[in-house]
Amino acid sequence: MTAFQIGDQVRLKSGGPVMTVSGTVTTQGTYQCRWFDTSHAAASFAEYFHPDTLHKFEEPDADAIRKKIGLTGTN
Repeated sequence: MTAFQIGDQVRLKSGGPVMTVSGTVTTQGTYQCRWFDTSHAAASFAEYFHPDTLHKFEEPDADAIRKKIGLTGTN
């Protein structure tokens, strides 16, 4: 079972929005996560998820992506 900290950014393994862990493990072994949906006037949602359904979200390395596609900043 993966352990997450409050403030970690996570996403469901099946996809979906990036969420923030906002609560510790409950007695059922789940984490409370919050996310925003801008299509609903930036509404905030919260739900509990089992840690086996989540993975930590890592921001992509923008500089590595630019280099890979040939955008070196010297246009």
